[in-house]
Amino acid sequence: MKNTTALLSVLGASFLLFLSAPNIPNWVLQMFVNTYVGVALLIASVLVALSVNPILALAVFLTAGAFFLENRKRVLIKIEAPEQAAEPGKEVAAPLSAVTEGSPDVVEGEAHPEQEEPSREAHSFEPDGDSNNEFRPVGHSINMKQPLETANPHEVADHYTRSYGLSS
Repeated sequence: MKNTTALLSVLGASFLLFLSAPNIPNWVLQMFVNTYVGVALLIASVLVALSVNPILALAVFLTAGAFFLENRKRVLIKIEAPEQAAEPGKEVAAPLSAVTEGSPDVVEGEAHPEQEEPSREAHSFEPDGDSNNEFRPVGHSINMKQPLETANPHEVADHYTRSYGLSS
């Protein structure tokens, strides 16, 4: 668009549509956002604006995004929370006593032995002995790493270019 007044008018219209997105009727939003034709029109308008001016494309893109966000907001507002327990004595989740006391027997005479706690030494994360944090290696064989042979990249490249006849 070579005409700056036309460019400014499209920018102004895009700005006004962006600000008025919360006040647009539902049927208009659903026509543009929930149908393939409407979405194609929004994408095409962004692409046309991009071919004209990047700032104009950004404004049209933000306006189209505002339409999508407003539609999602309206859909989420319609979602209702699940009904809580209607009766005052009815609990929705398991009571805390079920965790501490256990559940009733499924079969009469079930045996529920006490669980054995592991010894403190087996699961303690406290430091042992004098707590000086000294590292004691397992043995000399644990560190068998040797540095790899390295070569200068220029030497390697020179070798390959000579071996393939690319250089003299």
